Amino acid sequence: MSQALTFFYERVETKPTLLCFSFSGAGANYFWKWARALKEFNMVGIQLPGRENRFGEPTSTDFVALVEELAELINEKIPGEFSIFGHSLGTMLGYAVCQTLHQRYGRMTNVLFVSGRCPPDYFAISRDQIDTDERLIEFLGSTGGAHPESLKSEEFLRVFLPIIRADLTLDINGGNFQFKALENPIITFRGDQDQLTPSIEMANWSRHTKQSCESHTFRGGHFFIDECIQQVHDIIKESILEHEQY
Repeated sequence: MSQALTFFYERVETKPTLLCFSFSGAGANYFWKWARALKEFNMVGIQLPGRENRFGEPTSTDFVALVEELAELINEKIPGEFSIFGHSLGTMLGYAVCQTLHQRYGRMTNVLFVSGRCPPDYFAISRDQIDTDERLIEFLGSTGGAHPESLKSEEFLRVFLPIIRADLTLDINGGNFQFKALENPIITFRGDQDQLTPSIEMANWSRHTKQSCESHTFRGGHFFIDECIQQVHDIIKESILEHEQY
């Protein structure tokens, strides 16, 4: 678990910290570009087992156990205040870790950014959509969950399809977690063409916090965060600086 935290730059005590949880199949290095752009913050990527520097480890599908392990590690290794960003699967994990850090360790998240994922009680995927390679490839292709060219690559399918399946199973298993309303603000991001995040369901994030819930919609599909990266970054910067307690 010591490799679960990726520190992109040396920590500066006076900077706010942003913990970043990536989407299914991706690793912490997805956020390298973010770290270069958001130098106002101590950027920390969350590395799940089975990819990048943890490639030799088995993937995890036990949502509750993984959240408890990550919360314990973050509490131990991340001092001071922090905010959390998660996209898709990362939203589920980020929310659960946020809640666990508060309940178990008294650590309050300044802002939780949820992106590309409806609240936990809405499931856009089912087990029978990912139980075979053919169905998983069809699901990824129909929802924009992977680049079309990637799905034609035997190398991509051989290496990443098992990781993506494990991650989507992890997301589904998040239904076993006892989610509760948070004590910190939530800010939501969605793409207007994303089939996985109906606007009416995204609006229900307001039920999952006792504080404010601010919503933003961008042009694009499930990976609008790549297409609209500057807009996303601008909102993150403004929101964190508004809520920081330094």
